[in-house]
Amino acid sequence: MSIDDSTSREDHVQLHFDQHGAPVCPTVTDPDRTAPWTDLRCDIPNSLSETRQVSLAECILVELKHEPVAVRLAFRDEWTLFFHSEFASGDHSEEFVRHRLTSATGQQTVAMLRADVRDQLLTYLSRSESAGWGSMTVRPLSRL
Repeated sequence: MSIDDSTSREDHVQLHFDQHGAPVCPTVTDPDRTAPWTDLRCDIPNSLSETRQVSLAECILVELKHEPVAVRLAFRDEWTLFFHSEFASGDHSEEFVRHRLTSATGQQTVAMLRADVRDQLLTYLSRSESAGWGSMTVRPLSRL
């Protein structure tokens, strides 16, 4: 089942789900094939169900651990990156790193546990229209 079967195309989510609602993350075995993380993106707010939001967040976390990529959340007054500490410079005792730049508080970089990153991704994915419009994309760290 593709996400387009039950969600409007306005979400720009290209992730596919199995019959139980779990994400199907393709593996790249052919170098000519597009990397699986290239389709992990959506507008915020979105019309994804809570189950699909959890599936999307979990799939993103898997990709963050396997390749030097980051999830980028962009809003009018906020810009946040999450990435795996293995791909970050410096020594981090936690599994992931959050780098955040806001107009109100400036720049912050903190090490985070996987569960905390998951919770924050879900908080962003479930934002309402009143919280502001934004987008979530997964990109190579080298292109940020």
